[in-house]
Amino acid sequence: MRISSNWLNAPFFWPRLIRAEEEYTRLVKAAKTIDASPFLEEKIILSVHTGLRRGSLFHLRWDHVDFLNRVLRIPRTKSGRPHAMPLNGTVLTTLQALHTQRLADCPFVFAHASGRMAGRPVQDVKNAFHTALELAEITDFTWHDLRHTFASWLIMKGASLRSVAELLGHRGLRMVMRYAHLSPAYLSAEVSLLDAPEGRPSPTDVQGGERARKGQRARAVERRERKASNCSQIVHGRQSFSHTRPDALRSSREFLESYPNGLPLFRYG
Repeated sequence: MRISSNWLNAPFFWPRLIRAEEEYTRLVKAAKTIDASPFLEEKIILSVHTGLRRGSLFHLRWDHVDFLNRVLRIPRTKSGRPHAMPLNGTVLTTLQALHTQRLADCPFVFAHASGRMAGRPVQDVKNAFHTALELAEITDFTWHDLRHTFASWLIMKGASLRSVAELLGHRGLRMVMRYAHLSPAYLSAEVSLLDAPEGRPSPTDVQGGERARKGQRARAVERRERKASNCSQIVHGRQSFSHTRPDALRSSREFLESYPNGLPLFRYG
C-alpha cells in the first residue's frame, strides 16, 4: 500500500492566540460597543482568564461560583468529569459586578433579561464576536482561540505544563505540548547541564577521567591477584617451569648438584 506524503508539506499547527496586550484591549473595547449580544465583553474577559470551554462558560450558573473560596466548580465538563478553576482578581471582580445586576431567581450568570428567551442562557455570539474582531482588526481568530490564549499566556509567564494541563482540565500533557515552545525556560535547564561551571571540568571530561581511573584500578587489582597467585604456587611447591627453557633448567640443576652440602654463604664488600 502506498502512503501519500502530501502531509509532509502541510503547515505545522500552531494555536492562534492574542499575542499582545494591546490586541486584547482592542478586542474588549470593541465588544463593549456591541449591544447585539449581551455580556460579550464579560464573556471574552472570563474566557481569556479561565480558559473554560464555550459550553461551560455560556451555561455557567451562580451555584458554580464560590466567592468565599474564589473558585469555579463545574460539575460536568466536555470530558464528563468535574472541574475546579481558581479565580484570579480579574475574574473575581467581573463576576462580582455581574452578581450585583443578576436577574432575580435566575440560576445562569449570562441570561437573557427579557423576551421569549428571558432567563435562559445567552449562547449566540457568533455574529457579534466577528464584528468585534473586525473592529479590533484581528483576523483568523475563533472563539476557541481565547482558550488557546489563556494557556499560551500562562506558559509565557512561566507556568508549568502540568499546571496548565490541570487548569484546562486535561488528564495528561499531550494536549498542552503544543504550547511548550512558548515557555522561556522550556528545556533550557536540561541543555545547561552540558555547561561546565567555572573552575570545574565539563561533564564529558569528568566521565572520561572517571573511566580512566576505573581502568587503572581494574589493572592494579589484576596485577595484585596475579602476584598473589604466583606466590601461592611457590609456597606450596607447585610453581610450573613449563615456560622455562630446557637448557636453563639443566644449568640450574648442575649448579645445585655441585654443592651437595648446600649453597655457601657469599659475603659482599
